[in-house]
Amino acid sequence: MLRTHARPLYALLAGALVAAAALAPAAPLTIIGDRQNPAIPETEIVLDDNAPEAVAFAAEELQHFLRLLTGVRLPINVSAQYDRQTKKVFLCLPDSPHFAGVRDQFAADLAALAGTDGYAVRSSGNQLFLFADCPKGVLNGVYRFLTRNSDLIWPRPGGELAIYTPAPTFVATANDVLDIPKFKIRGFGWNYSRSVHSGELDVWNARQGANISGPDHPALAFRRRRLGFREGYYDVFQSGHNLISFWLPIEKYGQDHPEYYMLIEGRRYVKNNANPCVTNPAVVNAFAERFREIIPALPPHCSTIVAQIADQSLCCECDQCRQPLTLPDGTVLASDHEAFRSTQFFLFFNQLARIVREINPRLMIQQYGYFFLAEPPLVKVEPNVKIAFCPYIRNDKKPLSDPSNAKWKRRTDAWLANTPNLIWREYYYSGARFPRPIADIACQDLRYIQAKGLPHITSEFTWSDDGHVPADKMPASDFWDTTAMEAWTMLQLFWDPYQDPQTLRAEYLRRTYREAAPAMQEYYDRIRAAWLEDDTPSAFNDDVFKSAAYYILGKKIDGACRAALARAEQDAVHPDALRLVKANRAVFEQWLARAAGEKLDAVRVPRVSLAAGSDPGFDFAAGVWQQAAALPPLQLMGHAPLRSQYDSTIKILQDGQHFLIGCSVRKAPATIWARHPAGTAHDVFPSGDHVELFFSHPRDGYYQLAYDVNGNRYDGRLTDASWQTPAPWEVKTKVDANGWSSIAKIPFAAINLEKLVSNKLRFLFFLTNVDETRKAEHSSWGGGRVHAADSFGELTVELE
Repeated sequence: MLRTHARPLYALLAGALVAAAALAPAAPLTIIGDRQNPAIPETEIVLDDNAPEAVAFAAEELQHFLRLLTGVRLPINVSAQYDRQTKKVFLCLPDSPHFAGVRDQFAADLAALAGTDGYAVRSSGNQLFLFADCPKGVLNGVYRFLTRNSDLIWPRPGGELAIYTPAPTFVATANDVLDIPKFKIRGFGWNYSRSVHSGELDVWNARQGANISGPDHPALAFRRRRLGFREGYYDVFQSGHNLISFWLPIEKYGQDHPEYYMLIEGRRYVKNNANPCVTNPAVVNAFAERFREIIPALPPHCSTIVAQIADQSLCCECDQCRQPLTLPDGTVLASDHEAFRSTQFFLFFNQLARIVREINPRLMIQQYGYFFLAEPPLVKVEPNVKIAFCPYIRNDKKPLSDPSNAKWKRRTDAWLANTPNLIWREYYYSGARFPRPIADIACQDLRYIQAKGLPHITSEFTWSDDGHVPADKMPASDFWDTTAMEAWTMLQLFWDPYQDPQTLRAEYLRRTYREAAPAMQEYYDRIRAAWLEDDTPSAFNDDVFKSAAYYILGKKIDGACRAALARAEQDAVHPDALRLVKANRAVFEQWLARAAGEKLDAVRVPRVSLAAGSDPGFDFAAGVWQQAAALPPLQLMGHAPLRSQYDSTIKILQDGQHFLIGCSVRKAPATIWARHPAGTAHDVFPSGDHVELFFSHPRDGYYQLAYDVNGNRYDGRLTDASWQTPAPWEVKTKVDANGWSSIAKIPFAAINLEKLVSNKLRFLFFLTNVDETRKAEHSSWGGGRVHAADSFGELTVELE
């Protein structure tokens, strides 16, 4: 929105003087010279006297970092005085009076910048103009002007860390620039509410050109307004999984209207982590009541309300919610269709969107494309609906174009065809604390979605302080010590994904580590090669210590990495560079100390002769089971060495053509639960008490086979549920007074065992047990994580 200004005399004079000299090709402009008395500045920073907070902050940041670089503190001029002998750096928005007389010469730039937070830098004589279409654009321009014209870098959040080389002069050589980001909205931090009172990540994000940072919170309003963020407390109302907890709260509706909430196994699930019954017309009325109560009271600058599903995949199972859908074009959608639940939900959610539009025609409403909504619906979403699409879980070592991620490419294309209001909400850093060189892959996907016109890119991220240490006991500061380079590289790609990641990394290392950069590059390059050259899939939840065991110890690069870090410490001169090298070395040694204890869980699977048609039975202490390999007691997934509270027996044998995997779980029969009745359609994923088996091939990704206590089966390749085993497999289950037992018979051909280059393959046995309150415990062999192939154990199959 354009602001109106009275034009003071000094502004008119300045404009006339600049207009008198045609804008010549830009030559280097000395902003701060090598003066005998640095206390006397020769340049001033000029901004409007009523500049927005973010523009005022941009002036303060320019002043602050020029002082650090040169020792000279430039004045910030917001008065009516004008001195034609003094050089000036103007920070301008389109309606700035400082454009008087030169606006026509900047017309093409202003037109190109409209609607973006890009910026332009143009100079003429002693005058330098840094301008943008919005306050955040000016701030972006200041940060990039500083880094383009010096070796300054902000390498990581924490302690206002900046690394640079002091000099008595500051010469602007990059003073003829038009720089517009490829994505309209960009940033990290949507899942760091644990550190909501820490500003480190906000400021670091802003300095890398991001314009969002984390969920909304009243405590952040001032800081985010000052940083010019387009989205935040003052722009987006609410966040997270809040469809029930905020918009349909159980304290308001739960007691009198349990029918508003999903029906699961014959009981209404009246909890905050529920989803609504979307076919009940009264639920729409309840949302309308809440909207009419809340929306009129929102601040006028609020552009979006967030009303998103629970963090789970369960949907209402009432009779009406299981009825086939008849679409507007007459298509009948059966309840087992892949798009049934998402289509059903958005028929409901579109009603909510229309109500929101009636109350406030300019207001958007945001929903996840997550879990059962990741599959795009077969109806168009309303034009005031934003979709935060979550491509989760996928193989992060391969781009969307790779066959292993075909499902996610299809879904991406379908969502892009459905709505222009798509947010690419990734998981690059929400859990993976090992320094995966993910930018090599991510840039390919970012180029793809940018070319398709997707405007909004974000990623969940780790928090920026050590106030909340996660389960792996690795504090956030350790994460930043080792992974900041990749995070910095990713944010540069969010601005322009057509840059080369390895060139960006080299720039980061040169600016951050200086003399130690070659040694640090060798260190990171060895990890990069070990990760990229291994086809074992990687996902956001890779365990840092198992990754270190697999990619560093397993690839035998620990010695070379340690030597490179030692050389870097010897070469480092700059005190901050030396401190960062030492921190990196300390974390590396912590990894290896823990990784040494993360020894590869291994079992040799004996070959046993089985008579055709024979039944080994459920007594796992008798018959052929006596010859089988036994897995050790299961450990809590991701929390080894904590043991499962449930006693279980898991045995594995094979006959040269099939695996037989037997499992017995001792638990009270009353607690045994499977959500789906026996005979449920194949590839409906089991819920309740169930087993998941992961088989990983070095060159073929991994296969996931799962079954529940009712014998329902699921199979998929990576996360593709449509994949079916090339040979059928079987499972038998039994429930008795002691618990439940199962035997899975899996032909080698079902998991392409013949593709092995040896008789070894990676394997994970994963078990979910549910107690009487429906609380689930997840345990696995060695504590390995599902879909994290580097945490799987190893089977050696006796083929002879």
